[in-house]
Amino acid sequence: MATTDSDAITSADEATTDPALERRVDLIKQRMLAVPEIAAWPEMADIVRSGKAKGTSIPCWEYPLLACRAMGGSEEQALPGMAATACMLNSIHLLDDMLDEDERGLYHTLGAGHVANIATAFQAVAPRMLDGLDLPGDRLAALHAAIARGGLATAYGQYLDASPLEGDPEENYWRVSLSKTPPLFGAAFYLGAVLGGADLEVASRIEGLGKSVGRMIQAGDDMSDALESPPNPDWRTRWNNLVILFALVAEHEERDRFEALLDSVDQPESLAEAQEILVRSGAISYGCYHVIQGYREGREALAALDLPAPEALGELFEELIAPARSLFESLDIEPPEELRPSRPRAMRRVRRGETSL
Repeated sequence: MATTDSDAITSADEATTDPALERRVDLIKQRMLAVPEIAAWPEMADIVRSGKAKGTSIPCWEYPLLACRAMGGSEEQALPGMAATACMLNSIHLLDDMLDEDERGLYHTLGAGHVANIATAFQAVAPRMLDGLDLPGDRLAALHAAIARGGLATAYGQYLDASPLEGDPEENYWRVSLSKTPPLFGAAFYLGAVLGGADLEVASRIEGLGKSVGRMIQAGDDMSDALESPPNPDWRTRWNNLVILFALVAEHEERDRFEALLDSVDQPESLAEAQEILVRSGAISYGCYHVIQGYREGREALAALDLPAPEALGELFEELIAPARSLFESLDIEPPEELRPSRPRAMRRVRRGETSL
């Protein structure tokens, strides 16, 4: 279960060619490297300098910009919030790779202890990105509190993700995913809203959009991760990917075969067969359902906010729902009004014969 694939920093081969996005990345780098400790720490500075921006989706570190623009604010106003969010993202991803035992993680090169220390430094430096802001004390304190709130909640979600949990597997899945992903998105929205001039009460309501965005991204990422080749680490952990979990516990004819394939998904033939079962069993449809539900809830909440420029945040919801729309198109099916399909069958727990949804 990835925290989010909307990385603050990604590899050069995924770099965007969008000049405006690249300029914002450069401004964030400059703000980070202006911190003396980062500039004097070769490995940490290298992480900052080598970072590129993805051009395929709106990265999470841009969420403060979206919220700021929704309030009528500017890119310049949002920059401290974007830089703070980028620092938090760097910290989270460095730690998440270790917790997931991801073979692509930097800890394989630098060592787990050293990378954990760098991750701690990135989290600690996030509030420093707000240095120099000319804001009233209560608003500045609210920004610092949002960073602390988002960081702590995400860390607790990572703890839950790495811990054996008793009880219903799907309830545990949502307990972990809603603890781990939405708080970061909510904090990013809150930072941008306050920097854009929002009243703190309004900013808190904008922060609440993080839950809907988190639900969409988590379900979308789980589908993408499960369909990757070679196999994503989610195939090893099994219980923290929504669509793999569905295929394991829902009632369908190929459940036993799917479970038997899990120990051999490193073999291309087994992985391909398991992924085909994800489609036939309804697991992918179930993931799409949660993406669409998050879209519906988020759009309704956004409309209720009556913001000066809501389309800035609406752009994000439209981007996140695009893959679901594409799925309907690929199947030559007309999407239902407002993308509200009939609820799929519940994830019925075979071993107890009871529905958890």
